[in-house]
Amino acid sequence: MIPRYAHRLLGLGTALAVAVAPGPAACAASTGGQPHEPYDRRDYSLSYKVFLNAGQVHAAYRVAQAAVANRPDAIAWRRRLARTALWTGHDHTALRAMVYLAREGDTAYLKPAWTLASGLSAFTRLTELLTLRLARHPGAPALVLEMSRLYQIQGHPHRAIHWLEQAMRKNPHRRYLWSVITLDNSLGAGARELAALRAYTRRYGATSRVLLTEASLFYHRGEIGRAYRLLAAHAAAVSTRHFAYYHTLGALAWMRQDFPAARAAAQALYARGTATQGDLAHLVLLKEHRHPRDAYRLALAGFRRYHTPVFFFAMLGIAERRHSRPLLIETFAQIRAGNTARLVGNPYYWTGLARYWAVQGRDLRAERVYREALRRFPQSTAILDSYLWFFVATGRAPHLAATLLTWAPIVDRNRSLWLPYALSFLTLNEPRLALPYLRGLLRRHPDDPRFLLPLADSLAKDGRADEAIAVRRRAFAILLAPGRAAIRHAARQRAALAVDLATAPTVMALLAARGPDRHAPMRRDVLLGYALARAAYAPADYEAARTGIAPPWAALAVALAGHDGMRLRALLTHHDRTLPRVGRVDAAAAVGQPAQAISAAFAGLGRGRSDVALARRYRALALRQSDRVGGQIQYLRSAGFSALSEGLTVRHALNPGTAIDAGAVNSLDQRTNPTLIGTIPRFDRSQYFGIVARRPSGRYRLTVGRRSAVTRFLYARASWQTAFWPHSTQTLRVNYHARAYDLPSLYLGGVKNGVSVADAEALTVRDTVNGRLSYRQLQAQGGGALASGVIASFHYDHKIFLSYPDITVGGALSFAHYRAAGGPLPEALEPLLPPSGGIGFFVPQSYAQAGLDVHFGETYQRHYAPGLRPFLDLSVFDNSVTHAGYDLSVGVAMPIVGPDHLAVYYTRSQGGIGIENRLQAVGMRYDYHFKP
Repeated sequence: MIPRYAHRLLGLGTALAVAVAPGPAACAASTGGQPHEPYDRRDYSLSYKVFLNAGQVHAAYRVAQAAVANRPDAIAWRRRLARTALWTGHDHTALRAMVYLAREGDTAYLKPAWTLASGLSAFTRLTELLTLRLARHPGAPALVLEMSRLYQIQGHPHRAIHWLEQAMRKNPHRRYLWSVITLDNSLGAGARELAALRAYTRRYGATSRVLLTEASLFYHRGEIGRAYRLLAAHAAAVSTRHFAYYHTLGALAWMRQDFPAARAAAQALYARGTATQGDLAHLVLLKEHRHPRDAYRLALAGFRRYHTPVFFFAMLGIAERRHSRPLLIETFAQIRAGNTARLVGNPYYWTGLARYWAVQGRDLRAERVYREALRRFPQSTAILDSYLWFFVATGRAPHLAATLLTWAPIVDRNRSLWLPYALSFLTLNEPRLALPYLRGLLRRHPDDPRFLLPLADSLAKDGRADEAIAVRRRAFAILLAPGRAAIRHAARQRAALAVDLATAPTVMALLAARGPDRHAPMRRDVLLGYALARAAYAPADYEAARTGIAPPWAALAVALAGHDGMRLRALLTHHDRTLPRVGRVDAAAAVGQPAQAISAAFAGLGRGRSDVALARRYRALALRQSDRVGGQIQYLRSAGFSALSEGLTVRHALNPGTAIDAGAVNSLDQRTNPTLIGTIPRFDRSQYFGIVARRPSGRYRLTVGRRSAVTRFLYARASWQTAFWPHSTQTLRVNYHARAYDLPSLYLGGVKNGVSVADAEALTVRDTVNGRLSYRQLQAQGGGALASGVIASFHYDHKIFLSYPDITVGGALSFAHYRAAGGPLPEALEPLLPPSGGIGFFVPQSYAQAGLDVHFGETYQRHYAPGLRPFLDLSVFDNSVTHAGYDLSVGVAMPIVGPDHLAVYYTRSQGGIGIENRLQAVGMRYDYHFKP
């Protein structure tokens, strides 16, 4: 039986051949040379469906294309052609089909046709489609604007303007007018743009966008004042949330030098958090004169956010102009490793860094910075000026004697260097070399006390006393003259001149100028201080008699000047707590009581906001030149044993650079786990003698001693610490029969011989890198090689806080490689072996270890603490042998009766290498400093 649709399959063969065959010849061959079958909708539909079901999209596309060619008005086949053309990548064919369908009223194809035409940049088709959309939605603003954009893209801006003007006649929408303004701007039609802007303002009001556009039009014409006046006139009506408006207003105000308006605009942007880097920099400059603290805070915020040098140097300038040590330290504390490279190219960075070290009392460090700065910038007058003032202020100008004359060519060309250059010669007692520069300055500034006073000092040192007095009288008259402009330190200069002249008229004139008010520019104690400092007792006695007050510090100054020992002793007895620390130390030393001087030094440590340089001097005086006795007791528990030890040390200072010390340590050891270690010596005793010397080439230490544990033997240690280049410390250590901490068994029965070198580099104020390499030979007590090893370690520290609590975080990496000696076990160590042990019991394992740590106040465990100071040292690590572990040390240090130091600590370690594996220790250390 023949299937129902078999007669159609005969015609389908012809359709398939037509659709699939690539050319006419193939089509003719497939049909046996017969002409095409006439169009049959059912046959074409069946062919289309069969091809689609078979996944032959290209064949279905050709069937649809052939059907459209036979029946161009067939809407269904147009849809099929659009669909298959998209699937087969014939985008232009699909677009033509979609546009035809949209034109025939099928609005569903408007959106996909628009999308496809946009992707193909078929602007003609887009225009046609947009016309169809406008026919459906006449006057729609979005479509009108889109049509103008199409004209503009096709390069017809005038047609776009004409189109918008036609639309505005029907619907005066503000977006049409703004588009016209934009088009006029792109065409450079300034007159038309300005007219459109004015029309916009009349119709819709002065918005920030319109005002900015009009201002930019004036700006490009070169009418900056007109642009600024336009924005300034409407600033009150524009909200601060309009960033571009206020940013432009601030920039124009800055250009017009209307600084109050520029500050207000930048402040408004900063308050909303939208200020740019330039706005913030302008705000800092505008505030630093009247509101320096606010300016510093803004500069600090800018540097933390942008890390640009402009904000750093703004902070540095504010800190130096205010002579603020805390601000200067805070400024340099902001520097990170990535910032330094952008700062070192500016000479002011080096002068600021030198002052940073100088205010902390580290003059030698500051001097090295100045030398490095001059090496980098040999012609910089700013560095040379700061360098000269530094030496004049610190009294270290004799160090410049060899180089002062070499700078004469640079100084002669720069008048700003003449004053510090002349004062440097005065410090060297070379007034004749200073006089030409001072006279040159006075020729340009004849009535300036800044130059008159050094000139008078130069004349006095040159033996021309009469001329010096005349110059001082002239300067005194200038300082007393009413109505003069304010001069910095004028009150102190008047007092100094009154003391120098030392006559009743000058003192009376000064007192009259000072007035009775207690807030007067010159206080009594300042005048009295200058009088006492210059041994001018007539003005001092006059002032004391006039007021009826003799302060203890003034009496101390008089007694020191007159070498009055009885009065000095009485003042130290009755006014010890109220006297200045410097005077108290000097007085104690003058009456032969250096012990009291040291006590005064300790009393001054850490009290209030004292001078750091003074505190450093006190600490050096107390710790380096005093004798000391100390004791320590500790209970330690490690793998298989415990030890209770006590020690005593004595130190005697031979001179400020050399000291000797001696000590003894006794330990009572006990086995706690027989499976971990064998029989151990019950007592471990050692005695030592050492000498420490500080020399310009470094710090030297030698220690020799005797120890009795498994056997009796001698040991020695030597070290040398120096600095081959700035910001670094190098240390060399040599050990002979020193205690070995590599294993608990070696701690009890072994020794080590070896050498180690270490280097510490200060990258920044906060960042330090340490490296250490050591080689050691491990031996048994009494002789016999056990192993040898090489250990390398690296450590990085970053200080979060520079002062206590000086929280520091860091990372560490270490490697160790040990090799057994290969000989038999020494006889002296056999009792220490556990039941299942061999010579490997005394050979450490090689390892690699990495860890992180955090600590603060750790130096107080051994060194003087000015008050109650807790300390902490915590590290966590991962070891290739013992895996994860930690090391914790915590304690507290404090003085008890004054010049002493007590520290109590607790230590716990888990997973470490050597003695630190499963270690617990608790101890106490006490040191007392005797007066020499």
